[in-house]
Amino acid sequence: MKYWLLIWVLILSIKGDYAQVPLSIPLQNKLQTSTTKSESFDLLVRGNDQKLATSFNELKIHVKYTSGDWYAIHLSAESLRKLAEKEGLEEIFFDQNKGFLLNDKMIGNANVASLQELGIYDSLLTGKGVILGFIDSGVDYSHPDFINEDGSSRILYIWDQKDPLDSTQLFNEYGYGKLITRDTINHWLDSSYQIIMDPNNWYGHGTTVVGTACSNGRALLPLIENGSMDHDFHGVAPEAEIIMVSSDFDRSNWLASVADGVHFMLAKAEEEGKTIVINLSIGAYGGSHDGLDPVGELINSWFNDDTAGRMLVCAGGNSRTLRYHLGYNGSVDTSYSIYSSFNAPSDLAELGRMTFTEFWLDSVSENFIQNVGLYHSVENQFYPLQLPFRTIAENLDSIVIDTIFDGNMDLMAITRRFIQERGEQYQFQVQVDHMNSDQLKTVIYTNGEAQIDAWSADWLGSSNIVGPESLPFTISNDEAYVSPDSLKQTVSSFSCAENVLMVANYKNRLSYTDVNNNEVVFEGQLGELAQHSSRGPTRDGRIKPELAASGELIMSSGPFNYLSILLNAAPYKVAEGGWHMRNGGTSMASPIVAGIAALYLQRCPNSKPSDIKNAILNSSYQDIYTGQVPNFSWGYGKVDGLGALHQSMEEILVQENGLSCEDSLVNLSVINSY
Repeated sequence: MKYWLLIWVLILSIKGDYAQVPLSIPLQNKLQTSTTKSESFDLLVRGNDQKLATSFNELKIHVKYTSGDWYAIHLSAESLRKLAEKEGLEEIFFDQNKGFLLNDKMIGNANVASLQELGIYDSLLTGKGVILGFIDSGVDYSHPDFINEDGSSRILYIWDQKDPLDSTQLFNEYGYGKLITRDTINHWLDSSYQIIMDPNNWYGHGTTVVGTACSNGRALLPLIENGSMDHDFHGVAPEAEIIMVSSDFDRSNWLASVADGVHFMLAKAEEEGKTIVINLSIGAYGGSHDGLDPVGELINSWFNDDTAGRMLVCAGGNSRTLRYHLGYNGSVDTSYSIYSSFNAPSDLAELGRMTFTEFWLDSVSENFIQNVGLYHSVENQFYPLQLPFRTIAENLDSIVIDTIFDGNMDLMAITRRFIQERGEQYQFQVQVDHMNSDQLKTVIYTNGEAQIDAWSADWLGSSNIVGPESLPFTISNDEAYVSPDSLKQTVSSFSCAENVLMVANYKNRLSYTDVNNNEVVFEGQLGELAQHSSRGPTRDGRIKPELAASGELIMSSGPFNYLSILLNAAPYKVAEGGWHMRNGGTSMASPIVAGIAALYLQRCPNSKPSDIKNAILNSSYQDIYTGQVPNFSWGYGKVDGLGALHQSMEEILVQENGLSCEDSLVNLSVINSY
């Protein structure tokens, strides 16, 4: 039996060697578990242009677009296997991290009320002529808040990234999903057609996000006209047009689909000849947290100052109370950290009990080495290091497979280590599988100088970093042991890019009146940081999040089907009038800032992304809750909509022909907001 296992391990070690370019552990796992040759992948690749063009043509690979050195491609598993063998391919980006979904009184808290006249159509700054784009869980196109006075839809496009059941409806430009145009939506509205929505797929998240940014309040207009209500829960930019990319959060290499969505919306805005602000209340908690991954770099390049009239705002994440980050500076003394195991997912069931984690290494010295061992939690025993410490060079661009045996030469586990260079950093992946006991944990050792970071947890699909409270022995005096911490918790990739504005979350209100006219009350202090709002900084020490908005406990547009369920099961979650529901998190703080950016572009359509970002950050303010700013929780403070559009705050008369970018804003009266 032992000899058979050794032969099987040898076969595995050879299996990855066919590729001209190194394939990471997750990508090789994915290729192993592809059930059909036609299973599709969305990848970013780069290499020799001429040779890649030949390979793409030969293998009939669909190129969606190019940006810089990168090709965004859609291809089958079989084509990927063949492409990996071709010369000219230098790098494949594949990321296994999954995406997460991360108005009432906020209009006043964000100091937006004074930019708008009381009323829906006679507004001074409303986002008119600007597109607000979203990648989220979808949007209820039938909600009155997203319909114009004449009955037409405010939504220009919905790209549903889940593949349609009818293949003739496939969105061929990108190779997957289904495109829905405003003409189709208007037809649905005219015929009272209603999509059946599954309340368990977070469809309501996207609807409330869009509502926070740009609902027009028309849902409650009849109640306002008959005097039974005096407020409408409208959003920050109530006349902006809308594009929604409905994300498939189960899609392989999900980050690549985010890049596709941003590329799609920018292209549509250019076709329409309009400015655009994109809001991403989504994110991946794993990864390098520095914006230097290919998706982060691509999206960052699309929002540099080479192109005016666009901006991207994103949520910072809601993981403040979780400890899933590990960070330390390696030294000449050996350090170690411990990781839990889990049962392999069904498509990798043959791996049995396993661990997986990923490290990012900076400032790595030539003497840096690493190793893998095991710890048995019941026996309270570290098994001797039977594996060799390996240098970066020994493990670079290859999956090194080793076996660990106990004293009786019984197999305890199989280990796989993969290191890949990325600019000035190294990506280091460790997978341990075929563990012969569920009491085993993985121990990862480092020796030598390096800045080391990891983000790992079972809810990310990787292994929990074991803290001292979970160990049966006292290690308080063991300086070699490294414990997880609660720093650098923001979402990763594009969210950490320099040109993207990341938003934290603070409490918007402490009470509201529900649909049955009951007051619902919450504890806490108005204006304090939300309990779960993630803190920074980025892995390379930059301020993220960069400011905060009042996204905790807001009332925003809710999808019809979900509202119907809430009205029966939990009516206290539905606001007065029955068309809006409560929500919260950085997901709701981000669209507040995106709406303000849309107002800015309405007034100054030729503004560059840095103009908008600097205006918003420079006008943000501090108070007793933010403390001294900037800091890693609040960034540069709380957003101030009026301040962003008029930093000088000088009072002059508004020209009869409207505002221009050179005009200052007048001292507009502040309206009551709810």
